[in-house]
Amino acid sequence: MAISTAQVTRARELHDVMEKYIETRRRAFSPYVQRIAADTGLSERAVLFFGYVRPLVNADLVTEADLKRRVCYQAKRPWVQRWQELVGTGHAEPATDGWRITPKGHALIDRFWAANREHQCSLPLPAEPLRRVVSVIEAILKDVPSQPGERVHMIRRTAPDDRPKQPDAVRVEFAMFELAVTLDDGHISAWRTAGYDGPSVDVLTRVWYGKERWDDLVQALSFTQEPADVERNVRELIERGDLAREGDRVTLTAQGRGTRERIEQETDRLGLARWPSGAALESLIADVSALVAGLPPEDQLPSGPTH
Repeated sequence: MAISTAQVTRARELHDVMEKYIETRRRAFSPYVQRIAADTGLSERAVLFFGYVRPLVNADLVTEADLKRRVCYQAKRPWVQRWQELVGTGHAEPATDGWRITPKGHALIDRFWAANREHQCSLPLPAEPLRRVVSVIEAILKDVPSQPGERVHMIRRTAPDDRPKQPDAVRVEFAMFELAVTLDDGHISAWRTAGYDGPSVDVLTRVWYGKERWDDLVQALSFTQEPADVERNVRELIERGDLAREGDRVTLTAQGRGTRERIEQETDRLGLARWPSGAALESLIADVSALVAGLPPEDQLPSGPTH
Protein backbone atom coordinates (compact mmCIF):
# COMPACT_ATOMS: atom_id res chain seq x y z
CA MET A 1 0.00 0.00 0.00
CA ALA A 2 1.33 3.44 -0.95
CA ILE A 3 2.11 5.85 1.88
CA SER A 4 0.96 9.43 1.38
CA THR A 5 3.50 12.21 1.05
CA ALA A 6 2.08 13.93 4.15
CA GLN A 7 2.44 10.77 6.22
CA VAL A 8 6.01 10.23 5.00
CA THR A 9 6.90 13.81 5.92
CA ARG A 10 5.53 13.51 9.45
CA ALA A 11 6.99 10.03 9.98
CA ARG A 12 10.41 11.33 9.02
CA GLU A 13 9.92 14.16 11.51
CA LEU A 14 9.27 11.52 14.17
CA HIS A 15 12.48 9.78 13.08
CA ASP A 16 14.37 13.07 13.48
CA VAL A 17 12.98 13.86 16.96
CA MET A 18 13.76 10.31 18.14
CA GLU A 19 17.33 10.72 16.90
CA LYS A 20 17.50 14.07 18.69
CA TYR A 21 16.49 12.39 21.94
CA ILE A 22 19.12 9.67 21.52
CA GLU A 23 21.90 12.09 20.56
CA THR A 24 21.07 14.55 23.36
CA ARG A 25 20.80 11.81 25.98
CA ARG A 26 24.12 10.36 24.89
CA ARG A 27 25.77 13.77 25.00
CA ALA A 28 24.50 14.19 28.56
CA PHE A 29 26.10 10.79 29.29
CA SER A 30 29.55 12.20 28.42
CA PRO A 31 30.73 12.74 32.05
CA TYR A 32 30.29 9.03 32.73
CA VAL A 33 32.31 8.20 29.63
CA GLN A 34 35.01 10.66 30.67
CA ARG A 35 35.33 8.97 34.07
CA ILE A 36 35.61 5.53 32.50
CA ALA A 37 38.22 6.84 30.05
CA ALA A 38 40.25 8.38 32.88
CA ASP A 39 40.12 5.14 34.89
CA THR A 40 41.12 2.89 31.99
CA GLY A 41 43.63 5.04 30.10
CA LEU A 42 41.46 4.86 26.97
CA SER A 43 40.21 7.71 24.83
CA GLU A 44 36.52 8.60 25.07
CA ARG A 45 36.02 7.39 21.49
CA ALA A 46 37.53 3.99 22.36
CA VAL A 47 35.26 3.66 25.40
CA LEU A 48 32.17 4.49 23.33
CA PHE A 49 33.22 2.20 20.49
CA PHE A 50 33.83 -0.67 22.89
CA GLY A 51 30.56 -0.19 24.75
CA TYR A 52 28.49 -0.11 21.59
CA VAL A 53 30.32 -3.08 20.04
CA ARG A 54 28.47 -5.40 22.43
CA PRO A 55 25.88 -6.67 19.89
CA LEU A 56 28.69 -7.92 17.65
CA VAL A 57 30.35 -10.10 20.30
CA ASN A 58 29.96 -13.82 19.65
CA ALA A 59 31.87 -16.24 21.90
CA ASP A 60 34.20 -13.37 22.88
CA LEU A 61 34.97 -12.61 19.20
CA VAL A 62 34.18 -9.52 17.12
CA THR A 63 34.86 -10.13 13.43
CA GLU A 64 35.96 -7.68 10.77
CA ALA A 65 33.03 -8.85 8.63
CA ASP A 66 30.46 -7.95 11.31
CA LEU A 67 32.04 -4.53 11.80
CA LYS A 68 31.77 -3.87 8.07
CA ARG A 69 28.12 -4.93 8.05
CA ARG A 70 27.31 -2.57 10.93
CA VAL A 71 28.80 0.46 9.15
CA CYS A 72 27.81 -0.48 5.62
CA TYR A 73 28.43 3.02 4.20
CA GLN A 74 32.07 3.00 5.28
CA ALA A 75 34.89 2.52 2.78
CA LYS A 76 37.40 3.29 5.55
CA ARG A 77 38.17 1.06 8.54
CA PRO A 78 37.90 3.49 11.49
CA TRP A 79 37.67 0.64 13.99
CA VAL A 80 41.33 -0.38 13.54
CA GLN A 81 42.61 2.53 15.65
CA ARG A 82 40.08 1.76 18.40
CA TRP A 83 41.14 -1.88 18.57
CA GLN A 84 44.79 -0.86 18.75
CA GLU A 85 43.97 1.16 21.86
CA LEU A 86 41.96 -1.66 23.39
CA VAL A 87 44.67 -4.23 22.71
CA GLY A 88 47.26 -1.90 24.22
CA THR A 89 45.31 -1.67 27.49
CA GLY A 90 44.55 -5.39 27.71
CA HIS A 91 40.84 -5.13 26.94
CA ALA A 92 41.12 -7.10 23.69
CA GLU A 93 43.59 -9.17 21.72
CA PRO A 94 44.02 -9.79 17.98
CA ALA A 95 42.33 -12.86 16.51
CA THR A 96 42.44 -14.46 13.06
CA ASP A 97 39.17 -12.92 11.83
CA GLY A 98 39.01 -9.87 14.09
CA TRP A 99 39.51 -9.25 17.79
CA ARG A 100 38.85 -11.22 20.97
CA ILE A 101 37.43 -9.63 24.12
CA THR A 102 39.43 -10.40 27.25
CA PRO A 103 37.89 -10.80 30.74
CA LYS A 104 39.11 -7.27 31.46
CA GLY A 105 37.30 -6.13 28.33
CA HIS A 106 34.04 -7.81 29.30
CA ALA A 107 34.22 -6.07 32.68
CA LEU A 108 34.59 -2.72 30.93
CA ILE A 109 31.62 -3.37 28.65
CA ASP A 110 29.51 -4.35 31.69
CA ARG A 111 30.61 -1.17 33.48
CA PHE A 112 29.70 0.94 30.44
CA TRP A 113 26.16 -0.42 30.29
CA ALA A 114 25.65 -0.21 34.04
CA ALA A 115 26.64 3.47 33.84
CA ASN A 116 24.28 3.92 30.89
CA ARG A 117 21.39 2.50 32.92
CA GLU A 118 22.28 4.68 35.92
CA HIS A 119 22.28 7.79 33.76
CA GLN A 120 19.01 6.96 32.01
CA CYS A 121 17.26 6.33 35.33
CA SER A 122 18.52 9.66 36.71
CA LEU A 123 16.82 11.75 34.02
CA PRO A 124 13.79 13.86 35.03
CA LEU A 125 11.62 12.62 32.16
CA PRO A 126 7.86 13.31 32.28
CA ALA A 127 6.25 10.06 33.45
CA GLU A 128 3.12 9.89 31.29
CA PRO A 129 4.76 10.69 27.91
CA LEU A 130 7.52 8.24 28.85
CA ARG A 131 5.04 5.47 29.62
CA ARG A 132 3.09 6.11 26.41
CA VAL A 133 6.17 6.17 24.15
CA VAL A 134 7.42 2.85 25.53
CA SER A 135 3.98 1.24 25.24
CA VAL A 136 3.25 2.48 21.72
CA ILE A 137 6.65 1.78 20.16
CA GLU A 138 7.12 -1.63 21.79
CA ALA A 139 3.68 -2.64 20.48
CA ILE A 140 4.69 -1.57 16.97
CA LEU A 141 7.95 -3.50 17.16
CA LYS A 142 6.82 -6.75 18.78
CA ASP A 143 6.24 -8.57 15.47
CA VAL A 144 9.06 -6.98 13.47
CA PRO A 145 11.33 -9.80 12.23
CA SER A 146 15.08 -9.38 12.14
CA GLN A 147 18.00 -11.28 10.70
CA PRO A 148 21.66 -11.35 11.82
CA GLY A 149 23.50 -8.45 10.21
CA GLU A 150 20.43 -6.18 10.20
CA ARG A 151 20.57 -3.17 12.50
CA VAL A 152 17.33 -4.07 14.28
CA HIS A 153 18.91 -7.40 15.19
CA MET A 154 21.99 -5.61 16.53
CA ILE A 155 19.92 -3.30 18.75
CA ARG A 156 18.00 -6.25 20.15
CA ARG A 157 21.32 -7.91 21.03
CA THR A 158 22.46 -4.69 22.73
CA ALA A 159 19.40 -4.57 25.00
CA PRO A 160 19.55 -6.39 28.37
CA ASP A 161 18.10 -9.90 28.50
CA ASP A 162 15.47 -8.69 30.98
CA ARG A 163 14.48 -5.72 28.83
CA PRO A 164 10.72 -5.99 29.65
CA LYS A 165 11.56 -5.70 33.36
CA GLN A 166 13.78 -2.64 32.95
CA PRO A 167 12.51 0.84 33.94
CA ASP A 168 10.76 2.80 31.18
CA ALA A 169 13.67 5.28 31.13
CA VAL A 170 15.95 2.46 29.98
CA ARG A 171 13.50 0.80 27.60
CA VAL A 172 12.53 4.00 25.83
CA GLU A 173 15.89 4.58 24.17
CA PHE A 174 16.10 1.02 22.88
CA ALA A 175 12.54 1.36 21.57
CA MET A 176 13.16 4.67 19.79
CA PHE A 177 16.47 3.48 18.35
CA GLU A 178 14.91 0.25 17.11
CA LEU A 179 11.98 2.05 15.47
CA ALA A 180 14.28 4.58 13.82
CA VAL A 181 16.44 1.75 12.51
CA THR A 182 13.49 0.02 10.82
CA LEU A 183 13.54 3.00 8.44
CA ASP A 184 17.31 2.71 8.04
CA ASP A 185 17.03 -1.03 7.31
CA GLY A 186 14.33 -0.24 4.75
CA HIS A 187 16.75 2.12 3.02
CA ILE A 188 19.55 -0.46 3.03
CA SER A 189 17.22 -3.10 1.59
CA ALA A 190 16.06 -0.65 -1.10
CA TRP A 191 19.51 0.20 -2.42
CA ARG A 192 20.76 -3.37 -2.20
CA THR A 193 17.78 -4.55 -4.25
CA ALA A 194 18.60 -1.83 -6.78
CA GLY A 195 22.12 -3.28 -7.10
CA TYR A 196 24.24 -0.77 -5.16
CA ASP A 197 26.63 -1.01 -2.25
CA GLY A 198 26.78 1.39 0.69
CA PRO A 199 29.68 3.66 -0.39
CA SER A 200 28.41 4.05 -3.97
CA VAL A 201 24.84 4.88 -2.95
CA ASP A 202 26.24 7.35 -0.41
CA VAL A 203 28.00 9.17 -3.26
CA LEU A 204 24.81 9.12 -5.33
CA THR A 205 22.83 10.48 -2.38
CA ARG A 206 25.26 13.33 -1.67
CA VAL A 207 25.06 14.47 -5.29
CA TRP A 208 21.26 14.10 -5.12
CA TYR A 209 21.31 16.49 -2.14
CA GLY A 210 23.35 19.04 -4.12
CA LYS A 211 27.02 18.29 -3.40
CA GLU A 212 28.00 18.75 -7.04
CA ARG A 213 31.35 20.54 -6.73
CA TRP A 214 34.14 17.98 -6.46
CA ASP A 215 35.74 19.49 -3.35
CA ASP A 216 32.35 19.73 -1.62
CA LEU A 217 31.57 16.10 -2.46
CA VAL A 218 34.92 14.85 -1.17
CA GLN A 219 34.54 16.90 2.01
CA ALA A 220 31.00 15.65 2.61
CA LEU A 221 32.23 12.06 2.38
CA SER A 222 35.52 12.56 4.25
CA PHE A 223 34.41 10.68 7.37
CA THR A 224 33.64 7.48 5.44
CA GLN A 225 35.67 7.60 2.22
CA GLU A 226 39.14 8.59 1.08
CA PRO A 227 39.34 10.80 -2.03
CA ALA A 228 40.45 7.73 -4.00
CA ASP A 229 37.29 5.91 -2.87
CA VAL A 230 35.13 8.83 -4.00
CA GLU A 231 36.94 8.86 -7.35
CA ARG A 232 36.35 5.14 -7.85
CA ASN A 233 32.67 5.30 -6.87
CA VAL A 234 32.00 8.33 -9.08
CA ARG A 235 33.66 6.54 -12.00
CA GLU A 236 31.51 3.44 -11.45
CA LEU A 237 28.34 5.55 -11.21
CA ILE A 238 29.25 7.32 -14.44
CA GLU A 239 29.70 3.93 -16.11
CA ARG A 240 26.26 2.89 -14.84
CA GLY A 241 24.76 6.05 -16.32
CA ASP A 242 23.75 7.61 -12.99
CA LEU A 243 26.26 10.49 -12.91
CA ALA A 244 27.98 12.82 -15.35
CA ARG A 245 31.20 14.73 -14.73
CA GLU A 246 32.48 17.88 -16.36
CA GLY A 247 35.53 19.56 -14.89
CA ASP A 248 35.07 19.86 -11.12
CA ARG A 249 31.31 19.27 -11.20
CA VAL A 250 29.47 15.99 -10.78
CA THR A 251 25.77 15.92 -11.63
CA LEU A 252 22.90 13.45 -11.67
CA THR A 253 21.68 12.20 -15.00
CA ALA A 254 17.97 11.69 -15.58
CA GLN A 255 18.58 7.98 -14.95
CA GLY A 256 20.47 8.68 -11.73
CA ARG A 257 17.75 10.97 -10.40
CA GLY A 258 15.09 8.41 -11.22
CA THR A 259 17.11 5.64 -9.56
CA ARG A 260 17.67 7.65 -6.37
CA GLU A 261 14.03 8.69 -6.18
CA ARG A 262 12.87 5.08 -6.61
CA ILE A 263 15.22 4.03 -3.81
CA GLU A 264 13.64 6.71 -1.61
CA GLN A 265 10.12 5.56 -2.45
CA GLU A 266 11.04 1.95 -1.69
CA THR A 267 12.68 3.08 1.56
CA ASP A 268 9.41 4.65 2.66
CA ARG A 269 7.37 1.62 1.60
CA LEU A 270 9.57 -0.85 3.47
CA GLY A 271 10.73 1.27 6.37
CA LEU A 272 7.49 2.99 7.34
CA ALA A 273 5.03 0.17 6.73
CA ARG A 274 4.46 -0.46 10.46
CA TRP A 275 4.68 3.12 11.67
CA PRO A 276 1.56 4.84 13.02
CA SER A 277 -0.34 7.41 11.00
CA GLY A 278 -2.81 10.20 11.60
CA ALA A 279 -3.64 11.07 15.20
CA ALA A 280 -1.55 8.19 16.58
CA LEU A 281 1.53 9.50 14.78
CA GLU A 282 0.89 13.06 15.96
CA SER A 283 0.52 11.88 19.57
CA LEU A 284 3.78 9.95 19.37
CA ILE A 285 5.64 12.95 17.95
CA ALA A 286 4.26 15.11 20.78
CA ASP A 287 5.26 12.59 23.46
CA VAL A 288 8.79 12.09 22.13
CA SER A 289 9.15 15.88 21.88
CA ALA A 290 8.13 16.11 25.56
CA LEU A 291 10.90 13.64 26.43
CA VAL A 292 13.43 15.72 24.50
CA ALA A 293 12.28 18.76 26.47
CA GLY A 294 12.98 16.82 29.67
CA LEU A 295 16.67 16.46 28.79
CA PRO A 296 19.28 19.09 29.71
CA PRO A 297 19.30 22.13 27.37
CA GLU A 298 21.82 21.88 24.55
CA ASP A 299 23.84 24.85 25.83
CA GLN A 300 24.38 22.96 29.10
CA LEU A 301 25.58 19.74 27.49
CA PRO A 302 29.27 18.77 27.54
CA SER A 303 31.17 18.52 24.28
CA GLY A 304 32.80 15.33 23.12
CA PRO A 305 32.00 12.26 21.05
CA THR A 306 28.75 10.31 21.49
CA HIS A 307 29.56 7.18 19.47
